Amino acid sequence: MLKRLFSSLFMQRFAGFLIGLYLRAAGATGRWTFVGREVVAPIWAGKGPAILCFWHGRLALAHKGWTVWPGAQPVKALISHSRDGEVIATAMRAVNTKTIRGSSAKGDKRKGGVIAMREMLRHLEGGGCVAIAPDGPRGPRVRAQLGVVQLAKRAQCPIVVVGWGMRGEKTLRSWDRFALPPLFGRGACVWGGPMRVSADASPDQMEAARVRLENELQRVTRQACAMAGVTAAEPEPLPDAPALERAAS
Repeated sequence: MLKRLFSSLFMQRFAGFLIGLYLRAAGATGRWTFVGREVVAPIWAGKGPAILCFWHGRLALAHKGWTVWPGAQPVKALISHSRDGEVIATAMRAVNTKTIRGSSAKGDKRKGGVIAMREMLRHLEGGGCVAIAPDGPRGPRVRAQLGVVQLAKRAQCPIVVVGWGMRGEKTLRSWDRFALPPLFGRGACVWGGPMRVSADASPDQMEAARVRLENELQRVTRQACAMAGVTAAEPEPLPDAPALERAAS
């Protein structure tokens, strides 16, 4: 019954609207500590394009890392075409974030990946910011996919990462360990980067950039969560984890 109810586009958007209002209130009523503003201040002042990254499970208050700041470039977030994606897209609009609908799923043109890439490039060429969860839309959790690095290479713009944590947040039993913030909580937001990818980067250099992105995003998220007194979600184990660790060392 509930599944059938939420197959309705109206109900998806209504739920997204309510969630968006809650997230906006949670962000606005929080008592925040910010770390690393020197990373993003020159980008805001320069009015150039940028890519903002956060983990999928930390999407709820990712807007605290960009949208709410005066002078920040207009942002569009990449959101999947799934039913949950419609809810999330509506919620994002409630926190003043426009969306680009598509998927980073490799080789799945039906999900609009090619069209989404073109739209992201157009937005970046116009001096905007694109917000992406590099472990979305299906994981592995807290593991960066290569798509963000490919976008940075093509657009020749910096990647900035942001992590947040809030005391009293609830962790849902979802694949991404989604963090739901409380109202009137004490929170921390940490920026990291910026990272750039050369226009002539080789496949090995692209993979190295992906690993750097993953490590830096894990770092700022753990730092923010530690400051807030909560625990960040652990990366999902990979079958070839020992090989990856050797490559990164």
